[in-house]
Amino acid sequence: MKSNNFSATLEGKRLDIVQRIGGIGYWEYDPAKKSLFLPEASQGLLASITGSPGNAPAPSMQAFANGGLERLHAAFDQAMANHLALQLELEVFAGEGRPICLAFRGDQVELAPGLFGLAGTFRDISDEKRREADHQQSNAQLQTLLAQLESLSVERNQVAEKLSELEEHFKLLTEDIADVVWKADSNLHITYISPVDERVRGYHASEVLGCHVSEMLTDEGMAVIREMLGKRRQAELEGKEDESLAFEVQHRCKDGRLLWGELHSRPVRDADGTIIGYHGITRETTERRQLEEQVRQLAFYDPLTHLPNRRLLSDRLNQSIAASQRNNCHYALLVLDLDNFKPLNDVHGHLVGDLLLIEAALRLRGIVREVDTVGRFGGDEFVVLLSDLDENLEKATAQARTVADKIGASLSAPYVLSVEHATQEPETVKHRCSASIGVVLYLGTLATPEDIFKWADAAMYQAKAAGRNAIRFYDHGAL
Repeated sequence: MKSNNFSATLEGKRLDIVQRIGGIGYWEYDPAKKSLFLPEASQGLLASITGSPGNAPAPSMQAFANGGLERLHAAFDQAMANHLALQLELEVFAGEGRPICLAFRGDQVELAPGLFGLAGTFRDISDEKRREADHQQSNAQLQTLLAQLESLSVERNQVAEKLSELEEHFKLLTEDIADVVWKADSNLHITYISPVDERVRGYHASEVLGCHVSEMLTDEGMAVIREMLGKRRQAELEGKEDESLAFEVQHRCKDGRLLWGELHSRPVRDADGTIIGYHGITRETTERRQLEEQVRQLAFYDPLTHLPNRRLLSDRLNQSIAASQRNNCHYALLVLDLDNFKPLNDVHGHLVGDLLLIEAALRLRGIVREVDTVGRFGGDEFVVLLSDLDENLEKATAQARTVADKIGASLSAPYVLSVEHATQEPETVKHRCSASIGVVLYLGTLATPEDIFKWADAAMYQAKAAGRNAIRFYDHGAL
Protein backbone atom coordinates (compact mmCIF):
# COMPACT_ATOMS: atom_id res chain seq x y z
CA MET A 1 0.00 0.00 0.00
CA LYS A 2 1.44 3.40 -0.88
CA SER A 3 1.75 6.11 1.75
CA ASN A 4 2.42 9.84 1.90
CA ASN A 5 4.90 10.38 4.71
CA PHE A 6 5.04 14.13 4.09
CA SER A 7 1.26 14.51 4.47
CA ALA A 8 1.24 12.33 7.60
CA THR A 9 4.11 14.35 9.11
CA LEU A 10 2.42 17.66 8.29
CA GLU A 11 -0.86 16.39 9.73
CA GLY A 12 0.88 15.31 12.93
CA LYS A 13 2.61 18.70 13.25
CA ARG A 14 -0.68 20.50 12.86
CA LEU A 15 -2.26 18.32 15.53
CA ASP A 16 0.70 18.96 17.85
CA ILE A 17 0.36 22.73 17.32
CA VAL A 18 -3.37 22.77 18.05
CA GLN A 19 -2.92 20.65 21.17
CA ARG A 20 0.05 22.64 22.40
CA ILE A 21 -1.77 25.98 22.00
CA GLY A 22 -5.18 24.81 23.16
CA GLY A 23 -4.05 22.18 25.66
CA ILE A 24 -6.71 19.81 24.30
CA GLY A 25 -6.36 16.08 23.65
CA TYR A 26 -8.60 13.75 21.63
CA TRP A 27 -9.96 10.27 22.48
CA GLU A 28 -12.33 7.65 21.10
CA TYR A 29 -14.14 4.87 22.98
CA ASP A 30 -15.09 1.57 21.36
CA PRO A 31 -18.03 0.10 23.37
CA ALA A 32 -17.67 -3.28 21.73
CA LYS A 33 -14.06 -3.67 22.84
CA LYS A 34 -14.40 -1.53 26.01
CA SER A 35 -11.22 0.21 24.84
CA LEU A 36 -10.06 3.83 24.99
CA PHE A 37 -7.99 5.11 22.06
CA LEU A 38 -5.74 8.21 22.12
CA PRO A 39 -3.79 9.41 19.06
CA GLU A 40 -0.04 9.67 19.56
CA ALA A 41 -0.14 13.47 19.99
CA SER A 42 -2.86 13.17 22.63
CA GLN A 43 -0.86 10.50 24.46
CA GLY A 44 2.05 12.93 24.57
CA LEU A 45 -0.21 15.69 25.91
CA LEU A 46 -1.53 13.42 28.66
CA ALA A 47 2.02 12.41 29.54
CA SER A 48 3.09 16.07 29.78
CA ILE A 49 0.12 16.88 32.01
CA THR A 50 0.77 13.99 34.38
CA GLY A 51 4.54 14.36 34.30
CA SER A 52 5.00 10.86 32.85
CA PRO A 53 7.67 10.11 30.22
CA GLY A 54 6.43 10.92 26.71
CA ASN A 55 6.97 7.32 25.62
CA ALA A 56 4.92 5.87 28.48
CA PRO A 57 1.25 6.93 27.95
CA ALA A 58 -0.11 3.78 29.60
CA PRO A 59 1.28 4.63 33.06
CA SER A 60 -0.27 8.07 32.62
CA MET A 61 -3.69 6.49 32.26
CA GLN A 62 -3.06 4.39 35.37
CA ALA A 63 -2.40 7.56 37.37
CA PHE A 64 -6.13 8.19 37.73
CA ALA A 65 -6.95 8.44 41.43
CA ASN A 66 -9.91 7.26 43.47
CA GLY A 67 -11.04 4.70 40.91
CA GLY A 68 -10.97 7.37 38.18
CA LEU A 69 -10.33 4.98 35.30
CA GLU A 70 -13.29 2.83 36.38
CA ARG A 71 -15.45 5.97 36.66
CA LEU A 72 -14.39 7.01 33.17
CA HIS A 73 -15.38 3.68 31.60
CA ALA A 74 -18.64 3.61 33.60
CA ALA A 75 -19.45 7.11 32.34
CA PHE A 76 -18.72 5.99 28.77
CA ASP A 77 -21.10 3.05 29.06
CA GLN A 78 -23.81 5.16 30.72
CA ALA A 79 -23.57 7.80 27.99
CA MET A 80 -23.90 5.12 25.32
CA ALA A 81 -26.82 3.38 27.05
CA ASN A 82 -28.78 6.61 27.56
CA HIS A 83 -27.75 8.35 24.29
CA LEU A 84 -26.32 11.30 26.23
CA ALA A 85 -23.37 13.58 25.79
CA LEU A 86 -20.47 12.86 28.14
CA GLN A 87 -19.28 15.43 30.69
CA LEU A 88 -16.97 14.18 33.42
CA GLU A 89 -14.23 15.60 35.62
CA LEU A 90 -11.57 13.24 37.01
CA GLU A 91 -8.61 13.70 39.32
CA VAL A 92 -5.23 12.40 38.19
CA PHE A 93 -1.99 12.44 40.15
CA ALA A 94 0.92 14.18 38.43
CA GLY A 95 4.56 14.03 39.43
CA GLU A 96 5.29 14.07 43.16
CA GLY A 97 1.65 13.26 43.91
CA ARG A 98 0.38 16.66 42.75
CA PRO A 99 -3.38 16.39 41.94
CA ILE A 100 -4.60 17.54 38.53
CA CYS A 101 -8.22 17.73 37.36
CA LEU A 102 -9.03 16.57 33.81
CA ALA A 103 -12.30 17.44 32.06
CA PHE A 104 -13.60 14.84 29.61
CA ARG A 105 -16.21 15.94 27.08
CA GLY A 106 -17.65 13.74 24.36
CA ASP A 107 -20.62 12.69 22.27
CA GLN A 108 -21.77 9.74 20.22
CA VAL A 109 -20.31 9.32 16.73
CA GLU A 110 -20.86 6.74 14.03
CA LEU A 111 -17.69 4.68 13.88
CA ALA A 112 -19.15 2.63 11.04
CA PRO A 113 -22.59 2.42 9.43
CA GLY A 114 -25.00 1.50 12.20
CA LEU A 115 -22.26 1.17 14.82
CA PHE A 116 -21.82 3.94 17.34
CA GLY A 117 -19.14 4.81 19.83
CA LEU A 118 -17.96 7.90 21.70
CA ALA A 119 -15.45 10.55 20.68
CA GLY A 120 -14.37 13.63 22.52
CA THR A 121 -11.65 15.67 24.14
CA PHE A 122 -9.84 16.03 27.43
CA ARG A 123 -8.02 19.01 28.94
CA ASP A 124 -6.42 20.12 32.18
CA ILE A 125 -8.87 22.32 34.15
CA SER A 126 -6.88 22.45 37.37
CA ASP A 127 -6.41 26.22 37.19
CA GLU A 128 -10.10 26.72 36.44
CA LYS A 129 -11.06 24.55 39.40
CA ARG A 130 -8.76 26.55 41.65
CA ARG A 131 -10.30 29.82 40.44
CA GLU A 132 -13.77 28.35 40.96
CA ALA A 133 -12.80 27.26 44.47
CA ASP A 134 -11.46 30.74 45.19
CA HIS A 135 -14.71 32.21 43.92
CA GLN A 136 -16.76 29.85 46.06
CA GLN A 137 -14.64 30.70 49.06
CA SER A 138 -15.15 34.41 48.44
CA ASN A 139 -18.86 33.82 47.96
CA ALA A 140 -18.96 31.89 51.25
CA GLN A 141 -17.21 34.79 52.94
CA LEU A 142 -19.81 37.11 51.48
CA GLN A 143 -22.65 34.90 52.69
CA THR A 144 -21.07 34.85 56.15
CA LEU A 145 -20.85 38.61 56.14
CA LEU A 146 -24.47 38.87 55.06
CA ALA A 147 -25.53 36.50 57.85
CA GLN A 148 -23.54 38.51 60.35
CA LEU A 149 -25.10 41.68 59.07
CA GLU A 150 -28.61 40.33 59.51
CA SER A 151 -27.88 39.44 63.12
CA LEU A 152 -26.41 42.78 64.03
CA SER A 153 -28.47 45.16 66.10
CA VAL A 154 -26.84 48.43 65.20
CA GLU A 155 -27.95 51.87 64.22
CA ARG A 156 -29.30 52.54 60.73
CA ASN A 157 -26.21 54.44 59.61
CA GLN A 158 -23.95 51.57 60.73
CA VAL A 159 -26.08 49.10 58.76
CA ALA A 160 -25.95 51.32 55.70
CA GLU A 161 -22.17 51.60 55.99
CA LYS A 162 -21.85 47.82 56.31
CA LEU A 163 -24.12 47.29 53.31
CA SER A 164 -22.01 49.67 51.26
CA GLU A 165 -18.87 47.72 52.15
CA LEU A 166 -20.57 44.46 51.21
CA GLU A 167 -21.75 45.86 47.88
CA GLU A 168 -18.21 46.95 47.04
CA HIS A 169 -16.93 43.52 48.04
CA PHE A 170 -19.55 41.84 45.85
CA LYS A 171 -18.64 44.06 42.87
CA LEU A 172 -14.99 43.09 43.24
CA LEU A 173 -15.96 39.43 43.25
CA THR A 174 -18.22 39.59 40.19
CA GLU A 175 -16.81 42.30 37.95
CA ASP A 176 -13.09 41.51 38.06
CA ILE A 177 -13.42 37.93 36.79
CA ALA A 178 -13.91 36.74 33.21
CA ASP A 179 -16.93 34.57 34.03
CA VAL A 180 -20.53 35.78 34.16
CA VAL A 181 -22.02 35.60 37.65
CA TRP A 182 -25.81 35.28 37.84
CA LYS A 183 -28.76 34.51 40.09
CA ALA A 184 -32.25 33.28 39.25
CA ASP A 185 -35.44 32.64 41.19
CA SER A 186 -37.09 29.25 41.48
CA ASN A 187 -38.94 29.84 38.19
CA LEU A 188 -35.66 30.56 36.38
CA HIS A 189 -36.16 34.32 36.03
CA ILE A 190 -32.90 36.28 36.25
CA THR A 191 -32.61 38.34 39.44
CA TYR A 192 -28.96 39.36 39.07
CA ILE A 193 -26.33 39.23 36.32
CA SER A 194 -22.83 40.68 36.43
CA PRO A 195 -21.67 43.38 33.96
CA VAL A 196 -19.37 40.80 32.31
CA ASP A 197 -22.42 39.55 30.39
CA GLU A 198 -22.51 42.80 28.44
CA ARG A 199 -18.94 42.18 27.25
CA VAL A 200 -19.71 38.57 26.39
CA ARG A 201 -23.21 38.69 24.86
CA GLY A 202 -23.79 42.43 24.38
CA TYR A 203 -26.82 42.76 26.70
CA HIS A 204 -26.90 45.38 29.45
CA ALA A 205 -28.02 44.03 32.81
CA SER A 206 -31.23 46.09 32.60
CA GLU A 207 -32.20 44.13 29.47
CA VAL A 208 -31.74 40.78 31.21
CA LEU A 209 -33.15 41.27 34.72
CA GLY A 210 -36.58 39.66 35.02
CA CYS A 211 -36.16 37.65 31.83
CA HIS A 212 -36.57 33.90 31.79
CA VAL A 213 -33.38 31.97 31.06
CA SER A 214 -35.03 30.54 27.94
CA GLU A 215 -34.67 34.01 26.35
CA MET A 216 -30.89 33.75 26.76
CA LEU A 217 -30.45 30.23 25.34
CA THR A 218 -31.25 28.26 22.21
CA ASP A 219 -34.14 25.77 22.29
CA GLU A 220 -31.62 22.94 22.48
CA GLY A 221 -29.89 24.63 25.41
CA MET A 222 -33.16 25.03 27.28
CA ALA A 223 -33.92 21.36 26.70
CA VAL A 224 -30.60 20.48 28.33
CA ILE A 225 -31.46 22.59 31.39
CA ARG A 226 -34.86 20.93 31.74
CA GLU A 227 -33.18 17.54 31.50
CA MET A 228 -30.59 18.44 34.15
CA LEU A 229 -33.23 19.81 36.54
CA GLY A 230 -35.27 16.66 36.03
CA LYS A 231 -32.27 14.53 36.97
CA ARG A 232 -31.75 16.63 40.11
CA ARG A 233 -35.39 16.15 41.16
CA GLN A 234 -35.11 12.41 40.57
CA ALA A 235 -31.90 12.28 42.62
CA GLU A 236 -33.64 14.05 45.51
CA LEU A 237 -36.54 11.61 45.38
CA GLU A 238 -34.01 8.79 45.64
CA GLY A 239 -32.37 10.45 48.61
CA LYS A 240 -29.21 11.38 46.74
CA GLU A 241 -27.55 14.75 47.21
CA ASP A 242 -26.34 16.31 43.98
CA GLU A 243 -26.28 20.04 44.54
CA SER A 244 -23.95 21.27 41.80
CA LEU A 245 -24.63 21.01 38.09
CA ALA A 246 -22.25 21.63 35.19
CA PHE A 247 -23.15 21.51 31.51
CA GLU A 248 -22.55 23.31 28.19
CA VAL A 249 -25.26 25.05 26.20
CA GLN A 250 -25.44 27.64 23.43
CA HIS A 251 -26.28 31.27 24.35
CA ARG A 252 -27.87 33.98 22.22
CA CYS A 253 -26.01 37.27 21.70
CA LYS A 254 -27.52 40.67 21.00
CA ASP A 255 -25.95 40.80 17.52
CA GLY A 256 -27.49 37.42 16.59
CA ARG A 257 -24.39 35.31 17.18
CA LEU A 258 -24.49 32.06 19.10
CA LEU A 259 -21.74 31.19 21.56
CA TRP A 260 -21.08 28.21 23.80
CA GLY A 261 -21.00 28.61 27.55
CA GLU A 262 -20.31 26.17 30.37
CA LEU A 263 -22.70 26.67 33.31
CA HIS A 264 -21.87 25.82 36.91
CA SER A 265 -25.02 26.09 39.04
CA ARG A 266 -26.09 25.45 42.63
CA PRO A 267 -29.55 25.79 44.21
CA VAL A 268 -30.42 28.31 46.93
CA ARG A 269 -32.55 26.77 49.69
CA ASP A 270 -34.56 28.21 52.54
CA ALA A 271 -34.47 26.97 56.15
CA ASP A 272 -36.78 24.06 55.25
CA GLY A 273 -34.54 22.93 52.40
CA THR A 274 -36.91 24.10 49.65
CA ILE A 275 -35.23 25.47 46.53
CA ILE A 276 -36.02 29.20 46.26
CA GLY A 277 -33.56 30.04 43.50
CA TYR A 278 -30.26 29.29 41.82
CA HIS A 279 -26.89 30.97 41.52
CA GLY A 280 -23.81 30.19 39.49
CA ILE A 281 -21.30 31.24 36.88
CA THR A 282 -21.12 30.92 33.10
CA ARG A 283 -17.79 30.54 31.33
CA GLU A 284 -17.58 31.05 27.56
CA THR A 285 -16.18 27.94 25.82
CA THR A 286 -16.67 28.78 22.12
CA GLU A 287 -12.96 28.98 21.32
CA ARG A 288 -12.25 25.80 23.27
CA ARG A 289 -14.92 23.86 21.36
CA GLN A 290 -13.47 25.12 18.07
CA LEU A 291 -10.04 23.90 19.13
CA GLU A 292 -11.53 20.55 20.13
CA GLU A 293 -13.06 20.18 16.67
CA GLN A 294 -9.71 21.07 15.07
CA VAL A 295 -8.05 18.36 17.13
CA ARG A 296 -10.60 15.81 15.94
CA GLN A 297 -10.25 16.89 12.30
CA LEU A 298 -6.46 16.75 12.36
CA ALA A 299 -6.42 13.40 14.13
CA PHE A 300 -8.82 11.53 11.84
CA TYR A 301 -9.34 13.49 8.60
CA ASP A 302 -7.14 14.34 5.64
CA PRO A 303 -6.41 18.10 5.83
CA LEU A 304 -6.56 18.60 2.04
CA THR A 305 -9.78 16.79 1.05
CA HIS A 306 -11.37 16.53 4.55
CA LEU A 307 -11.97 12.83 3.91
CA PRO A 308 -11.32 10.20 6.60
CA ASN A 309 -7.63 9.35 6.82
CA ARG A 310 -5.92 5.97 7.18
CA ARG A 311 -6.50 5.73 10.96
CA LEU A 312 -10.24 6.41 10.75
CA LEU A 313 -10.64 4.16 7.70
CA SER A 314 -8.94 1.30 9.50
CA ASP A 315 -11.31 1.67 12.43
CA ARG A 316 -14.39 1.79 10.19
CA LEU A 317 -13.20 -1.25 8.26
CA ASN A 318 -12.78 -3.15 11.52
CA GLN A 319 -16.32 -2.18 12.57
CA SER A 320 -17.69 -3.18 9.15
CA ILE A 321 -16.33 -6.71 9.57
CA ALA A 322 -18.36 -7.13 12.76
CA ALA A 323 -21.42 -5.53 11.12
CA SER A 324 -21.29 -7.86 8.13
CA GLN A 325 -21.19 -10.86 10.46
CA ARG A 326 -24.19 -9.53 12.36
CA ASN A 327 -26.43 -8.68 9.40
CA ASN A 328 -24.98 -11.34 7.04
CA CYS A 329 -24.47 -8.74 4.29
CA HIS A 330 -21.41 -8.41 2.11
CA TYR A 331 -19.21 -5.33 2.28
CA ALA A 332 -16.71 -4.17 -0.33
CA LEU A 333 -13.47 -2.23 -0.16
CA LEU A 334 -12.30 -0.34 -3.26
CA VAL A 335 -8.73 0.97 -3.47
CA LEU A 336 -8.15 3.29 -6.43
CA ASP A 337 -5.14 5.14 -7.76
CA LEU A 338 -5.31 8.03 -10.22
CA ASP A 339 -3.58 7.29 -13.54
CA ASN A 340 -1.59 10.07 -15.22
CA PHE A 341 -1.51 12.19 -12.06
CA LYS A 342 2.27 12.56 -11.67
CA PRO A 343 2.76 14.43 -14.98
CA LEU A 344 0.27 17.07 -13.78
CA ASN A 345 2.34 17.66 -10.64
CA ASP A 346 5.59 17.68 -12.61
CA VAL A 347 4.39 20.23 -15.16
CA HIS A 348 2.14 22.52 -13.14
CA GLY A 349 3.25 21.99 -9.54
CA HIS A 350 1.67 20.64 -6.38
CA LEU A 351 -0.89 23.46 -6.10
CA VAL A 352 -2.61 22.32 -9.29
CA GLY A 353 -2.25 18.69 -8.22
CA ASP A 354 -3.99 19.50 -4.93
CA LEU A 355 -6.87 21.14 -6.83
CA LEU A 356 -7.35 17.96 -8.86
CA LEU A 357 -7.31 15.80 -5.72
CA ILE A 358 -9.98 18.01 -4.12
CA GLU A 359 -12.12 17.73 -7.27
CA ALA A 360 -11.66 13.94 -7.34
CA ALA A 361 -12.77 13.72 -3.71
CA LEU A 362 -15.91 15.71 -4.50
CA ARG A 363 -16.74 13.43 -7.41
CA LEU A 364 -16.29 10.32 -5.27
CA ARG A 365 -18.54 11.62 -2.51
CA GLY A 366 -21.19 12.43 -5.12
CA ILE A 367 -21.34 8.80 -6.25
CA VAL A 368 -21.62 6.77 -3.04
CA ARG A 369 -24.44 6.59 -0.49
CA GLU A 370 -24.46 8.23 2.92
CA VAL A 371 -23.84 4.83 4.57
CA ASP A 372 -20.67 4.37 2.54
CA THR A 373 -17.26 5.87 3.33
CA VAL A 374 -14.82 7.68 1.05
CA GLY A 375 -11.30 8.22 2.36
CA ARG A 376 -7.84 9.25 1.23
CA PHE A 377 -4.70 7.30 2.08
CA GLY A 378 -2.36 10.00 0.82
CA GLY A 379 -0.88 10.98 -2.53
CA ASP A 380 -3.34 10.15 -5.32
CA GLU A 381 -4.73 7.04 -3.61
CA PHE A 382 -8.35 6.91 -2.42
CA VAL A 383 -10.45 4.26 -0.67
CA VAL A 384 -14.18 3.57 -0.83
CA LEU A 385 -15.96 1.33 1.71
CA LEU A 386 -19.34 0.05 0.48
CA SER A 387 -21.78 -1.09 3.17
CA ASP A 388 -24.78 -3.41 3.31
CA LEU A 389 -24.47 -5.12 -0.06
CA ASP A 390 -26.49 -8.23 -0.90
CA GLU A 391 -26.17 -11.48 1.05
CA ASN A 392 -25.57 -13.32 -2.21
CA LEU A 393 -21.95 -12.98 -3.34
CA GLU A 394 -22.81 -12.82 -7.05
CA LYS A 395 -25.36 -10.02 -6.52
CA ALA A 396 -23.06 -8.17 -4.13
CA THR A 397 -20.26 -8.37 -6.74
CA ALA A 398 -22.59 -6.88 -9.36
CA GLN A 399 -23.49 -4.05 -6.97
CA ALA A 400 -19.84 -3.29 -6.28
CA ARG A 401 -19.01 -3.38 -9.99
CA THR A 402 -21.77 -0.88 -10.74
CA VAL A 403 -20.29 1.56 -8.23
CA ALA A 404 -16.76 0.96 -9.52
CA ASP A 405 -17.92 1.63 -13.11
CA LYS A 406 -19.51 4.92 -12.01
CA ILE A 407 -16.33 5.90 -10.19
CA GLY A 408 -14.19 5.11 -13.21
CA ALA A 409 -16.42 7.12 -15.54
CA SER A 410 -16.61 10.07 -13.19
CA LEU A 411 -12.87 10.29 -12.53
CA SER A 412 -12.11 9.95 -16.26
CA ALA A 413 -14.16 13.04 -17.13
CA PRO A 414 -12.01 16.11 -18.02
CA TYR A 415 -10.78 18.31 -15.19
CA VAL A 416 -10.87 22.08 -15.65
CA LEU A 417 -8.88 23.61 -12.81
CA SER A 418 -8.81 27.35 -12.11
CA VAL A 419 -5.53 28.36 -10.47
CA GLU A 420 -5.25 31.67 -8.62
CA HIS A 421 -1.81 33.31 -8.61
CA ALA A 422 -0.72 36.13 -6.32
CA THR A 423 1.41 37.93 -8.93
CA GLN A 424 -0.27 37.08 -12.23
CA GLU A 425 -3.61 36.47 -13.91
CA PRO A 426 -5.64 33.36 -12.96
CA GLU A 427 -4.69 30.28 -14.98
CA THR A 428 -6.97 27.55 -16.31
CA VAL A 429 -5.47 24.08 -16.49
CA LYS A 430 -7.21 21.24 -18.34
CA HIS A 431 -6.24 17.67 -17.55
CA ARG A 432 -7.44 14.13 -18.11
CA CYS A 433 -6.74 11.15 -15.92
CA SER A 434 -8.37 7.81 -15.21
CA ALA A 435 -8.37 5.45 -12.24
CA SER A 436 -7.11 1.93 -11.63
CA ILE A 437 -9.50 0.26 -9.18
CA GLY A 438 -9.03 -2.83 -7.04
CA VAL A 439 -12.08 -4.38 -5.32
CA VAL A 440 -12.45 -7.01 -2.62
CA LEU A 441 -15.70 -8.28 -1.07
CA TYR A 442 -15.84 -9.77 2.40
CA LEU A 443 -18.36 -11.24 4.81
CA GLY A 444 -18.02 -11.68 8.58
CA THR A 445 -14.73 -12.44 10.24
CA LEU A 446 -13.20 -14.47 7.42
CA ALA A 447 -10.41 -11.91 7.13
CA THR A 448 -8.64 -9.21 9.14
CA PRO A 449 -8.61 -5.52 8.15
CA GLU A 450 -4.95 -5.88 7.17
CA ASP A 451 -5.81 -8.78 4.85
CA ILE A 452 -8.65 -6.85 3.22
CA PHE A 453 -6.49 -3.79 2.59
CA LYS A 454 -3.71 -6.01 1.20
CA TRP A 455 -6.08 -7.86 -1.16
CA ALA A 456 -7.74 -4.69 -2.46
CA ASP A 457 -4.31 -3.11 -3.01
CA ALA A 458 -3.13 -6.19 -4.89
CA ALA A 459 -6.22 -6.06 -7.12
CA MET A 460 -5.54 -2.37 -7.82
CA TYR A 461 -2.00 -3.14 -8.98
CA GLN A 462 -3.43 -5.86 -11.24
CA ALA A 463 -5.63 -3.16 -12.80
CA LYS A 464 -2.55 -1.00 -13.39
CA ALA A 465 -0.66 -3.94 -14.87
CA ALA A 466 -3.57 -4.52 -17.26
CA GLY A 467 -3.00 -1.10 -18.85
CA ARG A 468 -4.61 1.16 -16.22
CA ASN A 469 -8.12 2.66 -16.38
CA ALA A 470 -9.38 -0.77 -15.35
CA ILE A 471 -11.23 -2.59 -12.57
CA ARG A 472 -10.02 -5.82 -11.02
CA PHE A 473 -11.70 -7.93 -8.29
CA TYR A 474 -9.68 -9.97 -5.86
CA ASP A 475 -10.13 -13.72 -6.34
CA HIS A 476 -12.87 -14.76 -3.90
CA GLY A 477 -11.42 -18.24 -3.73
CA ALA A 478 -8.69 -16.80 -1.55
CA LEU A 479 -11.29 -15.82 1.02
